[in-house]
Amino acid sequence: MQAVNKIPISQNKVSFSSIAEPMRFYLEEKVLRASLNTRLLRVLNGKYGRDCDYYSYYRKEGEKPVRTAVIRKGQAGASYALGTSNLKLEGGAVNYGKQKYAFYDVESESQADSLLSLADAFSEHASTTIGFAVDQNGKLVMVCQATSGRLSSKPSLMPKGERKSVAQAIIQRLASLHNEGLGCGGLSPEAVEFQNGKAKVANPTKIFALSPDNPDEQFFEAVSTLRSLVSSGYIRKKEAASLAAEYLSFSPICRHPVAEYFGKRGVKGSMPEALANLAVKHAAYF
Repeated sequence: MQAVNKIPISQNKVSFSSIAEPMRFYLEEKVLRASLNTRLLRVLNGKYGRDCDYYSYYRKEGEKPVRTAVIRKGQAGASYALGTSNLKLEGGAVNYGKQKYAFYDVESESQADSLLSLADAFSEHASTTIGFAVDQNGKLVMVCQATSGRLSSKPSLMPKGERKSVAQAIIQRLASLHNEGLGCGGLSPEAVEFQNGKAKVANPTKIFALSPDNPDEQFFEAVSTLRSLVSSGYIRKKEAASLAAEYLSFSPICRHPVAEYFGKRGVKGSMPEALANLAVKHAAYF
């Protein structure tokens, strides 16, 4: 997203004018009645770049804004959802109608802006980033479109085939990320959500570019992910090797760092077995 008349939201000066409007509601009647006294005045300040709008939220005219937000065009629901007066941005979430929005901490506005510009590029791998918001204390979060596809059942309550499908979806997502030169610190069942049977990284701020100067980084992410799937009960220890083989067979980009790691250490034999054994025995140290 190219910068077009971008002023950091912390520096924007807002005055009330004809652009100020009461919050509009598209909620069910019973939800509307319960929320009438918990809404903020939403002010549309104008454009932020080419593809986003910039909003401020006030309890009443003359006061400082409770929060400010940058939201992608076409995602107005999020701008209304952020108008809940008692909403806390610290790693929380909010529902608006049938849609849920999740908030994830981010360090700076420049990082938030970069993540927003990469939203389309990351959409295959992660939940959809639709903006960012700042509260009156300077707390900054990314605003993401969440799904209801989080794992709600314990692995012990799932059929074996379902547990296997979950584990495969997670290892395939890790392999897909690595194949594109991206890392995420490793995946766990708690760190993903599911859309149409595919696992996606729930928190897109975790995605980063892998460094060519640190080839072991990719290896340890694979080990950590396998370990997480075993310890959480989605696969048994003896099943870890077949899942490791699935990761390694995804592409040469996935296979090469593992082969290089074991080659430097003189490890011979089956790579899937060696990777699985390391994950089961030693991943807690990584």
